[in-house]
Amino acid sequence: GGVGAEGGFDTVGALKDLRRIVGAGIVSGTNLVQVSVSNRDKDEATELVGMVKEKYVAFLNERGQAGFDDKIAGLTSQIDRFESDMKIEVGKRQALIQSKGLDSVDDRQSTTKFELTQVTDKLLNAAQTLEAQRTTLKQLEAEFMSPGGIVYGAELRAEAERDPQVLDLRGQSQRVQSQIEAMLVSGVKRDHRQVVQLQSQLEGLESTLTQKLSEVLKKSFEAQLDSTRKSIAQYEAVEQSWQIKSKELSDRLVDLSKAQQDLNDFATKISGLSESRAKSKQEMENLIAQKGSADVNRVVLVQDQRAPTDRSFPQLKILLPAGAILFLGICVGVIVLVELLDTRVKSPSDVAIMPRVRLVGW
Repeated sequence: GGVGAEGGFDTVGALKDLRRIVGAGIVSGTNLVQVSVSNRDKDEATELVGMVKEKYVAFLNERGQAGFDDKIAGLTSQIDRFESDMKIEVGKRQALIQSKGLDSVDDRQSTTKFELTQVTDKLLNAAQTLEAQRTTLKQLEAEFMSPGGIVYGAELRAEAERDPQVLDLRGQSQRVQSQIEAMLVSGVKRDHRQVVQLQSQLEGLESTLTQKLSEVLKKSFEAQLDSTRKSIAQYEAVEQSWQIKSKELSDRLVDLSKAQQDLNDFATKISGLSESRAKSKQEMENLIAQKGSADVNRVVLVQDQRAPTDRSFPQLKILLPAGAILFLGICVGVIVLVELLDTRVKSPSDVAIMPRVRLVGW
């Protein structure tokens, strides 16, 4: 298929032949690629597999090398640009130092910035806390003025349950309830005078307990409301003091940083460019090291091409048993078919199965 009509090499035909006889696929359950060639000559098939393998590996290497070269060239250009920008910024910074007589960043400016940061954080925390306290106060006042009454939360109820008087009343109620249950278990009727007295006493204790629990809850709620109002007043004073302190530090920082601002900007730019340059250099060194690595494409030859030891077709060890089984099946089928088509009478049993015919003798 590789020779054309005029004696030249037919690349299209050769490509079609390769597509027909060369097969490749992923080995099930792995990341391995298996290449095979179907050909009458086992040596030629082995050589074709080797050629396909070499071309495939060469293609991967070429593609990997080209990708690394492009990345390295891009990083080199980026590093040159960073160095050029750094030289420009350093020149501007030196000119500013000479023209303004600046030597270094004033320590007082750093200290003031640190203090202002702390004050700002405290002012922010105070404002957030104050806002939360005001929101809580609005909710408490709304519940206190609600026509439906105050809805006590689980925390207040738990606190009220720990009140000594509430605990004492609940204990008395439980003891009376236990006495009633003990009498009923012993056979005393519910209408018995002593049971009725205990039941009346229990109802009184429960009523007193409910009233006392309501008083404790209301008292705790009012205490929480009063505490919230006092807390708001305290945080308002704290917020005002931090606001005054923040303004003082801000005015001082403006005076200190006015002559130093440009110098700091230049230092930040130069530092950022230096870090970017170092990062790009590190990336380029890693790429160069990876480019020289043997497993740059992460493709490993697990097994070289091998000459086949058996024919893929025909395989006598499969065809001979299959032929024998097929021949035996045909023979059995012919025998059964002859027996089914044979209508001759051969024995009394054949006459017996014929309709409306009687056997006289044999």
